[in-house]
Amino acid sequence: LVRFKKNPAVSTMFVYEEAHSGFPTPIAFMVVCKNVSCRKRWHASADATDVEIYTRVFESVDEDSSLIIHYDGSTQENFQYTPIAWETVYCRRDPVPFECAYRGLDVTKDAFEYELDEDDSSFEIKSNEVDGQTTHGIFALEDIPEGSYIMPYDLATSFSTNQDVLDNLQKNTDITGTGSVTVIEDFLEFVNVNGHASMSEGRELTYVETGATFMMRTSENVEDSNVGKWMPTHPSGKIPS
Repeated sequence: LVRFKKNPAVSTMFVYEEAHSGFPTPIAFMVVCKNVSCRKRWHASADATDVEIYTRVFESVDEDSSLIIHYDGSTQENFQYTPIAWETVYCRRDPVPFECAYRGLDVTKDAFEYELDEDDSSFEIKSNEVDGQTTHGIFALEDIPEGSYIMPYDLATSFSTNQDVLDNLQKNTDITGTGSVTVIEDFLEFVNVNGHASMSEGRELTYVETGATFMMRTSENVEDSNVGKWMPTHPSGKIPS
């Protein structure tokens, strides 16, 4: 594994386990890619993988048999999550790889949530009108210690969409003679404002905030911000691959 990682031709590695290999215990396999673009297919949704199988696999001559027995889109989704045992083995190296610091959140830190009941909420939503335009913002109702997690439940309600979906929606707005497409245009604008591209190169995935977190004020100046990433940038400047 280490030898593969040091090879300059290797861009991405995936380790997965398969229980239907003819052995009493699951067998581990590794997929090695020369280009990060393979992440998009590896992490595709179950239905997208099923479509790929349908379009790329020829029909069997024997109608009573299948060319693929233990593989479909749902199976591929299970392969996307590296087994904990392999993560543990990988992180036992010396020195410990920097990405091992990103395996989980700090459970010693507190979480502060936004609740509809103000008595239970750590935040409140306020409206402000400037030049005839009403804007909404979310503000803390109590002092929050540095390093705490804010609104994790709301952040968990975010949805993800890949670039193919957004491109197809954009093409629909460009078709003439179909009438108003305001709903699609508004949706794309919302994604553009509140979406965040995945930091994993090649995924082409966008996460869109739909909870109260999307009302947080933003600033281009880091010094003016009092909210940081859940997973801070590593001192080395690298990001997990």
